[in-house]
Amino acid sequence: MLGLDASNPYAIFGVKESKDKLSLIAAEQQQQAVESERRNKINDILKSALGYQEHGDKVVADELKPLEDIIFTVRTIDELKQNQAKYNSDYAQWNQKRRHAEAIYNTAIREYFSILKLDWNDKTALQSIADIYRIFFDWSVKRNDAETSASLENNIRLYDSQGRYADFLKGDGKLKVNSAPPDASVYLFKLVLTADGRLAPEGYNSVEEAVQDPPKSCLIGQTPLKDGLTLAMGSYLLLLRQAGYADARYPVYIERNESETADIKLLKQSDIPPNMVYVPAGEFFYDTYSNTRVNLPAFFIGKYEVTMGDYLEYLNGTSMAGIDQRLAGYISKTSSGKFALNDFRLKDYPLDSMRLFEAQEYIKWRSKNDKRKYRLPSEPEWVRAARGADKRLYAWGNTPSPNFGNVSRGEREIRALPRGKFPFDCSVYGAYDMTGNLSEWTSDFKITSGSQYSAIKGGRINWTIDYCMIDRAQLWMSNFSTFEIGFRLACSLADE
Repeated sequence: MLGLDASNPYAIFGVKESKDKLSLIAAEQQQQAVESERRNKINDILKSALGYQEHGDKVVADELKPLEDIIFTVRTIDELKQNQAKYNSDYAQWNQKRRHAEAIYNTAIREYFSILKLDWNDKTALQSIADIYRIFFDWSVKRNDAETSASLENNIRLYDSQGRYADFLKGDGKLKVNSAPPDASVYLFKLVLTADGRLAPEGYNSVEEAVQDPPKSCLIGQTPLKDGLTLAMGSYLLLLRQAGYADARYPVYIERNESETADIKLLKQSDIPPNMVYVPAGEFFYDTYSNTRVNLPAFFIGKYEVTMGDYLEYLNGTSMAGIDQRLAGYISKTSSGKFALNDFRLKDYPLDSMRLFEAQEYIKWRSKNDKRKYRLPSEPEWVRAARGADKRLYAWGNTPSPNFGNVSRGEREIRALPRGKFPFDCSVYGAYDMTGNLSEWTSDFKITSGSQYSAIKGGRINWTIDYCMIDRAQLWMSNFSTFEIGFRLACSLADE
């Protein structure tokens, strides 16, 4: 016998076995060399990508952040008006610098994707892409670009390999509620899209329906709610109710991970002028395009536009000898010397064709008659009363439907309709016809070439719905009159 190893039946083929082992070793070494080369390549790309990302971070910290602290800080309306030109300039600079930083970050993203082509599970590349998209997301919110925000949110979910942004993606915020006096019952309604595209309290067809008899299921406690209520992102309406006081409505807009405190002053019903609604002090988006947030003191605003019936009281309460030809089709003087409507049904129609000084004369008389200090609303007050706290484009929400307000639908004959005829053209505070019927004078104006141009707000009967957005404003000569323009009253609180 040759003394073969019985435990190794292949020993007879020893030479061949040695060759196979050498081949395996060589293959392993080659594979290791390829892997080493791949890792070295990944590390080189990673070093380059991190360099670009750090460069972008520096631009953000040194150039964008200082501008953001100025532009996107909540301010008073006086601060906004005094520095509007500077804010506009700062916003333009911010946009320019943002695009520069975005280009740098995009170079880093391309590098990170090159890494993922080599190793899809590279956690550093995945998380770095998520980190950059998180920055892009903040920018899209500041620019009010909802479509881009939604896309970036999906990308963050996809690349957040370490779960760093789990709380951010969930987005819950906190709400604290205080009232003066305290111990008011607090009802909370979440505003959701109805089947026809409006924002309304969940389970109801409108805000007006919900606040009439709020259910116990919406009662969240009594003020003060110091611990804070955790709320998902979105629009809400608070209703505060206390015996001896008028109900107070306070819209709330919870942005991602936002903490908000609502401080609400309650008023006696006798403190609120007739046919006016109460708008508590608070923050709102004055301009949704630039995401400008403004803090306004509390005020009252007319529930409706001033009507023909209101103006008839003025004519008969003063020593007016006659009326302007513009109103001759509506009002005439009777044999008794009193003015009367040519058709009693005109009583609730909005008063149109008033020049600014004529509106101010009416306001002066109404103030003396009611012993109140009425005035025209400022442009920001008008926006706040129409929009509430969120970024809606119309009084009812964002759906551009001509069926919700008295706007042009292409008909040949256009005319104003009685106040409140369109129940869905109603703000969260209960002010009607802020999207349709007539555009309205405000107290804001601009002097150009020695002439005064006043700000007009609100849609109108001869505009299509696309032109009737809350943000839209026009400047008109103050001595101009037209059948498409009316006005509504405003009033400050007695102690403000």
